[in-house]
Amino acid sequence: MKKVFIIILMLFSNVNVFAQKYGQQLIDSLQGELSKIKEDSNKVKLLLHISDCYYFNLDSGLNYAKEAESLSKKLNWEKGILLANINFGGCYYMASDFAKGLEYYFKSLKICEEDGDKENEKNVLIQIAQLYGTRGDGVKSLEYSEKYLELEEATRDDNNISAGLFAVAQCYRHVPDYPKALEYFFKSLAIYKKLGDKNRIEYAGKCIAECYYNQGNYARALEYDSISLKMSTESHDIRNTKMILLDVGNIYRRLGKDSIALEYYNRIVKIDEDAGDTKLATSDYYPLIDVYLHSHNYSKALEYGFKILKKCEQADTANTKYALGEIGKIYFILAKDSATQIKADQLIPYGKKANLVKARDYFLLSGIRPTLILFFQDGSTTETANYYPQLIEAQKLLGDYKGAFENLEIAKALDDTASSKIQQGLVSSMEVTHAANELEKQMAVDQVAKIKKRNERIFFFIGIGLLLLVVIVIYRNFLAQKKSNKIITKEKKRSDDLLLNILPSEVAEELKEKGSAAARYFDHVTVLFTDFVGFTKAGERMSPQQLVDELDVCFKGFDRIIEKYGIEKIKTIGDAYLAVSGLPAEDAHHAENIVNAALDIRDFMLQRKQQHGDTTFEVRIGIHSGSVVAGIVGVKKFAYDIWGDTVNTAARMEQNSEGGKVNISQATYSLVKDQFACTYRGDIAAKNKGEMSMYFVEKINKV
Repeated sequence: MKKVFIIILMLFSNVNVFAQKYGQQLIDSLQGELSKIKEDSNKVKLLLHISDCYYFNLDSGLNYAKEAESLSKKLNWEKGILLANINFGGCYYMASDFAKGLEYYFKSLKICEEDGDKENEKNVLIQIAQLYGTRGDGVKSLEYSEKYLELEEATRDDNNISAGLFAVAQCYRHVPDYPKALEYFFKSLAIYKKLGDKNRIEYAGKCIAECYYNQGNYARALEYDSISLKMSTESHDIRNTKMILLDVGNIYRRLGKDSIALEYYNRIVKIDEDAGDTKLATSDYYPLIDVYLHSHNYSKALEYGFKILKKCEQADTANTKYALGEIGKIYFILAKDSATQIKADQLIPYGKKANLVKARDYFLLSGIRPTLILFFQDGSTTETANYYPQLIEAQKLLGDYKGAFENLEIAKALDDTASSKIQQGLVSSMEVTHAANELEKQMAVDQVAKIKKRNERIFFFIGIGLLLLVVIVIYRNFLAQKKSNKIITKEKKRSDDLLLNILPSEVAEELKEKGSAAARYFDHVTVLFTDFVGFTKAGERMSPQQLVDELDVCFKGFDRIIEKYGIEKIKTIGDAYLAVSGLPAEDAHHAENIVNAALDIRDFMLQRKQQHGDTTFEVRIGIHSGSVVAGIVGVKKFAYDIWGDTVNTAARMEQNSEGGKVNISQATYSLVKDQFACTYRGDIAAKNKGEMSMYFVEKINKV
């Protein structure tokens, strides 16, 4: 499962997992680059890459991730700190410390959401989904993989969508729900084929084969594994080739064809031996041992057992003791097999006793390494060993009853520990059951009380019947009153809506409450003026109705845009449009909102110009920031308006703008210069204002 997870992470991170170097060779190569690279973001990425490669070694993985985090802090690179936290989560996950893994993943997820970092948010979501899948929590796994898919689908990018579909498929595979998993695998495979992505076609085929294998459909599993194997072999994809060879070998073993299974297992070993790396994974040899044991070919089983031991000792790995225990197991099975005539050779001594001695000695050398881990609901674990029964029996057959008794006591202590954990789990379960029973009893008592209450009501029905006529009369009056109230409410809503269409909501509420609304001074606002270039000439080309209709369409479009940015429309004056941001409620982003709205209005009119040509207008826009006074003027047909030099200056900005351009003043420029691309136009003479600094503004092109 963990190897598969590493492959998935690399696939979704667009990392080439099919490189010629892998394992310790890759790590050594990457470490050699560390001294050559300067301390910048690239070194952070290299450290994190090495951390990823140490998925089998928690301490080394964490150390490289911590070094990457430290360098990121030194460089003040926030993204590097985030990526380091993601690696912390991955390291703990690979070490099966799921609680710690989730802690760092959720910490990373929060940072991504706060920073709006969608790309890394997707990365974290899929890793959380995979972690829950590994724990067997299918519901949570699907929840986060579907969030991941939702983000990928929002990109409308086939490459991203296929990754999301693939992630959901993996979660269904862990649930397991193989029909659903196959449905999503085939959807992702269709996109991979469309994109011509051979690497992912190959891996998707392998996953589809695994689903068919788990369903017992070995023919279909072989079909897809064969396709993937051909592709991985042609692309010299060593890692995936070995994984598929193992899967095919396992299928033939299920079919009872051990001789064919051996062919595929031997191909895996040959890949390792051709690489000549003593630090390669030893797990590739265990399937061969199982097949040879099953066919009573103990010489071959021992041959590969000792090969594993040699590799473990050369690499100084923690698997050495496990290899010793497995060799002990082979000798024990050999000694117990009285039906098969075994010829002595360099590995197998003569006689049952000699093989029992070998078995005992290798079991003791292994330290009886715990191999069976029991998991409990509270998250705790206990370990027991599956070599003790064989060791004890070997000692008894050799007459070493004292040694057998001592190891029996150790094994019993381990069993007692496991039993104690199980008993704790049972007690906890019993407590839950007891609480459930108590709840059921309380529900029964409540039901009796309800029945009693219902019976009491029956005695009141006769009295209620006597009052029925009175109630009918009252009810009729009530309906009439309700109808009147509904009409009043409807009319009140209509008048309120009309008032809100004329005035800001705060001013409207004040007017309704007090009968008047006081004028207010606003120190920080931004005013927008628009005007249509050549409006008079346009009127000559268009009929009066066409002119009014086009104005209506344009101003409705403007209304929608300013509503989007929370801006207050003041009025239209002929073909001019006036709006302001920062009142009646103060807004720290008033200038930014107005500029965004102005650019949207400009783009809206450019689009209409492309579509309708001379039957629409070209807009010019001016913006200025400052202070204004706002309030209601008049008694009949009253309106909310703004006054002050800021309004006049905004009008001058509009008058000195150009068609299809947004012209802003120095005051507005100082507020938005970091958010937009501003082009200085120079000091331009404005009516009654003298020379004023002006700028054309555009959105910043993000590469």
